[in-house]
Amino acid sequence: MQKAFLQHQASTPIRITYGKRWDLSNANDQARWCWLVCKVLVPLGLHFALPCAKWCAIGDHTPDDEAWQLANLTMDGLEHQQEKGCLASFEGPLRHGLLATSQWRDRFGTAEAPRGKWQYAISDGCLSHVVSPDPADNGRPTQNGFVVVANFNVDLVRMRCREGLLSPEARSRVVEADAFASAAAPAIAMAEKT
Repeated sequence: MQKAFLQHQASTPIRITYGKRWDLSNANDQARWCWLVCKVLVPLGLHFALPCAKWCAIGDHTPDDEAWQLANLTMDGLEHQQEKGCLASFEGPLRHGLLATSQWRDRFGTAEAPRGKWQYAISDGCLSHVVSPDPADNGRPTQNGFVVVANFNVDLVRMRCREGLLSPEARSRVVEADAFASAAAPAIAMAEKT
């Protein structure tokens, strides 16, 4: 499914997808979107992200009716996919206002206490090649943490800049052969048993 299909930003023109302009904060467009997703496309996986203007650290932290319409559609879509046994995921900045609401926590839990099959992965942007947009920074990495919530394993998305073998700090302390031996130890032990 095209990413533009799920996006809506009040400050930019509404996108044309499948020959239609979609305003997913509008009840009629939401109904058409639900019909398209549930009856026509029937995707095995859906990924959601919300505009930051009302929810995130750079926004004004005052979600209006439009922001709540999109948030409710997102939460309903995630649950719909879960109920159908299909994949669903959400991504947003680490400090996303929706994730702090009771509406979200009641359905999906928190990073510390996820509900049901939902899993949280927190990652730092510097390990995903996120760089400062300021030309004066000359491509300097920025931490810009983000969270992924999904009903499938997201362990590989968990990348923190000061944790694990991917960390620049950890790489300088680990001898490559030792890292391989540690990672391969369970497989070697299993092979030796047979």
